[in-house]
Amino acid sequence: MKKHIYFNLADKPANMGQSQMVEAHELDSFLKERKELIPNAKIVGNKLTFTKENGKEGFAIITDVPDEFQN
Repeated sequence: MKKHIYFNLADKPANMGQSQMVEAHELDSFLKERKELIPNAKIVGNKLTFTKENGKEGFAIITDVPDEFQN
Protein backbone atom coordinates (compact mmCIF):
# COMPACT_ATOMS: atom_id res chain seq x y z
CA MET A 1 0.00 0.00 0.00
CA LYS A 2 1.18 3.52 -0.79
CA LYS A 3 0.22 6.96 0.47
CA HIS A 4 -0.72 9.66 -2.02
CA ILE A 5 -0.17 13.17 -0.65
CA TYR A 6 -2.10 15.81 -2.58
CA PHE A 7 -1.31 19.41 -1.65
CA ASN A 8 -3.86 22.17 -1.81
CA LEU A 9 -2.54 24.17 -4.79
CA ALA A 10 -2.18 27.41 -2.83
CA ASP A 11 -0.24 25.57 -0.10
CA LYS A 12 2.15 23.48 -2.20
CA PRO A 13 5.71 23.86 -0.94
CA ALA A 14 8.25 25.30 -3.35
CA ASN A 15 10.39 22.71 -5.13
CA MET A 16 7.74 19.99 -4.72
CA GLY A 17 5.12 18.67 -7.07
CA GLN A 18 1.45 19.05 -6.23
CA SER A 19 1.23 15.38 -5.36
CA GLN A 20 3.71 12.94 -3.90
CA MET A 21 3.69 9.16 -3.62
CA VAL A 22 5.39 7.36 -0.77
CA GLU A 23 5.38 3.83 0.60
CA ALA A 24 2.95 3.74 3.54
CA HIS A 25 5.63 2.60 5.99
CA GLU A 26 7.94 5.44 4.88
CA LEU A 27 5.56 8.38 5.42
CA ASP A 28 7.17 9.54 8.67
CA SER A 29 10.65 9.33 7.13
CA PHE A 30 9.43 11.24 4.07
CA LEU A 31 8.18 14.09 6.27
CA LYS A 32 11.32 14.14 8.44
CA GLU A 33 13.57 14.29 5.37
CA ARG A 34 11.57 17.25 4.05
CA LYS A 35 11.10 19.12 7.32
CA GLU A 36 12.61 22.26 5.78
CA LEU A 37 10.01 22.19 2.96
CA ILE A 38 7.14 20.96 5.15
CA PRO A 39 7.85 22.39 8.63
CA ASN A 40 5.76 21.46 11.67
CA ALA A 41 4.06 18.63 9.76
CA LYS A 42 1.17 16.97 11.60
CA ILE A 43 -1.19 14.29 10.40
CA VAL A 44 -4.70 14.07 11.81
CA GLY A 45 -6.88 11.53 10.08
CA ASN A 46 -6.21 12.00 6.37
CA LYS A 47 -5.16 15.67 6.63
CA LEU A 48 -1.54 16.82 6.69
CA THR A 49 -1.03 20.32 8.06
CA PHE A 50 2.21 22.30 8.06
CA THR A 51 3.54 25.84 8.31
CA LYS A 52 3.97 27.64 4.99
CA GLU A 53 6.81 30.09 4.27
CA ASN A 54 4.50 33.00 5.13
CA GLY A 55 3.80 31.52 8.59
CA LYS A 56 0.23 30.49 7.76
CA GLU A 57 -1.06 26.95 7.91
CA GLY A 58 -1.08 24.88 4.74
CA PHE A 59 -2.61 21.48 4.14
CA ALA A 60 -2.64 18.38 2.02
CA ILE A 61 -4.90 15.34 1.88
CA ILE A 62 -3.43 11.86 2.27
CA THR A 63 -5.10 8.84 0.70
CA ASP A 64 -4.24 5.16 0.58
CA VAL A 65 -3.65 3.82 -2.90
CA PRO A 66 -2.74 0.34 -4.13
CA ASP A 67 0.89 -0.43 -4.96
CA GLU A 68 0.14 -0.47 -8.70
CA PHE A 69 -1.28 3.11 -8.60
CA GLN A 70 0.78 5.47 -10.75
CA ASN A 71 0.92 9.20 -10.19
